[in-house]
This record gives sequence, structure tokens and C-alpha cells, in this order.
Amino acid sequence: MRRAWAPSLTGKVHGTSPSLKIHRTYDLMADKLLTELAGYPAMTTALIEDTDPQAADKAAILALEDARQRAMIAADWGALADLLADDYLHIHTTGVIQTRQDLLDYVKGGLKFVAITRDHLRLRLFGDTAILTGDMVNTVLGPQGGDPIVVSSICTQVWLKRDGVWKEVSFQSTRPTPHAAPQRPSA
Repeated sequence: MRRAWAPSLTGKVHGTSPSLKIHRTYDLMADKLLTELAGYPAMTTALIEDTDPQAADKAAILALEDARQRAMIAADWGALADLLADDYLHIHTTGVIQTRQDLLDYVKGGLKFVAITRDHLRLRLFGDTAILTGDMVNTVLGPQGGDPIVVSSICTQVWLKRDGVWKEVSFQSTRPTPHAAPQRPSA
């Protein structure tokens, strides 16, 4: 299921899709499930079975990823900084590698995130390490405005739980090749 997040005119973040009514119902059910499982009111990108022994950690990671997307769209750089570990590394589709501070300076420099869409998410947990992979489409405006720039990528994010707190420690994005569709492993 594709999830797209964009701010409304009232400043709230909502899902957009051809069948918005179904997604709003889904959002309400998912928010209720996440609140019950992990105490995180969130707009989730995947359903988690309540029989999964890792359900609370999975719900927490998905809620944190949603918070990361909301922070980017709202230009809430303090909220974004809170999600990133001090030793965070970000690798862009261009191969540029940035530290936590480098990335924060870069996004503060005038980029305006209009929407972030995630799809085909796969979340795996290994103790206190979580790996989240999937497609991402960022729609941004540059410092001078103009037409939106759309950047598609396949991302791998690594989250680590230290002293009971999940933080993102690594983000790596790869631009898909135009001539080959990504091969997806079975769940």
C-alpha cells in the first residue's frame, strides 16, 4: 500500500490517495492499533499483527519514521535532530556522505519538502537494531522556488536502540535505474 504525506492548508498532515475515505478509515484504525501497542499516536505505513512479539518495537520504528517525514515537511529541524543519533551518517543518491550536523545544515539551507511518499516498506528487527527498507519519493522546492523537484530512491535506514531509546544511525538512498524495476524479496 502506498502512503503519501503532505500538509493540508490547516497545517495538519494527511494521507492522499484516489480513495481518501478508505485511507482515512485505515489511518484511524492504524492509529488506534499503534496507540494500544506502543503508546505512539502515529500515521503508520504498515499494519503490524498484534501476535508479533516484536510488535511494540516495530510500531515504535514506524512511528519514528512517520515523525521523521512530518519533521521534514514541517521544516521542524529540532524534531528531526532529536530522531538522529550523534554518530548518524546520511548517504544521498549522489553518493555524498553527510554527518548528522552536515545533513541538518543542508536541509536548513532552503530546501522545502512538499511531500514524502513511502512504499514497499520492509522492517526487520535484530535485537536492538532495526533495518527499514523501501521506496521513497521526495517532492521538494529549491531555495529559489520554481517547479517541484521529484527524487525517487530506494532507501535503507538503520535504527539502533541505545539506553531504551530508538535513534536513526544511518540512512542510505539509491536512485533506481530507469531500465530495470527493483526486484523485491518476498516478505
